Amino acid sequence: MGRFKASTSTVLNFKSLRTSSLQGDLSPADARNQQWRSFKDDYALTGLRDNQQIQINLRSTAFDAYLQLVDRRTGKLLAQNDDAYPRSSDARLTFKVRQGTQYTLRVTSYERDKTGRYKLQASVKAIAPHLRNFDANYGYGLINASAAVARAAGQNLFVNAPSKQGWNLDLINAPAAWAQGYSGQGIIVAVLDTGVNYNHPDLAANLWVNDREVANNGIDDDGNGFADDLRGWSFVDTDSNDPMDFDGSDNIGHGTHVAGTIAALNNNFGITGVAPNAKIMPLRVIGGAMIYSPNASMLTWQRGFVMPLIMGREY
Repeated sequence: MGRFKASTSTVLNFKSLRTSSLQGDLSPADARNQQWRSFKDDYALTGLRDNQQIQINLRSTAFDAYLQLVDRRTGKLLAQNDDAYPRSSDARLTFKVRQGTQYTLRVTSYERDKTGRYKLQASVKAIAPHLRNFDANYGYGLINASAAVARAAGQNLFVNAPSKQGWNLDLINAPAAWAQGYSGQGIIVAVLDTGVNYNHPDLAANLWVNDREVANNGIDDDGNGFADDLRGWSFVDTDSNDPMDFDGSDNIGHGTHVAGTIAALNNNFGITGVAPNAKIMPLRVIGGAMIYSPNASMLTWQRGFVMPLIMGREY
């Protein structure tokens, strides 16, 4: 399709569509996106069928592409995407069509007042019956921790055991698994993220320690290629044996948040993790502002994904 201006009445009809692409542009004549105060082009998506999977790709060299999916009747924001992949200025949205929902696709910029050309590509495919309950963002939905552990252990379904640890844990029946003695003991979870604040009172006792390594002697005691790797590793910028999440300039805390969700202590302080007796191995692969380091990405593939195997022993 050719280049043109979109408006609130512009329609993308998917009735007989498999793939389609069009070009447009953001300009000062466009309406404003209320959330970001950037310019926007809206497209009404029509001809959609229940359980279709729609993928939208937005590319631009003029602005940081941003996609939003909006319920046309209520104005509710259903989904959004800024980066199709790390270090990308393109955007990508994938969603499953829900019966009765009217969709508006919003093309906009992450930055205010940016203008310029863009290319929009859309594709549609039917979803296989066994995947119809799968969501690209949320998988198959909530995990029933009790049922999952019972099946893995070859036991009958555990009786629910609500606790005072939080509605979120009760929602996935985690306390029922704990009541049967399954709370993560003997399990080590590698967290590949921004690092972990290993001094946090909810995490300090649950940090993995490499007992084959002698601290601070500058020697790779266990022969795994990492000297003084006592409690994890940082692959960002330069190799380091300090996977701390908070270093004064990189105070974002995402890895600490993830680690706490997994294994925060059940100590009547703060939150409780899903597996409060598991151990956390911090692997720092993301730097400041949630930017992935290219070197860290390569190191993660080469060494990071095998860290649980070579950091002292096979787990």
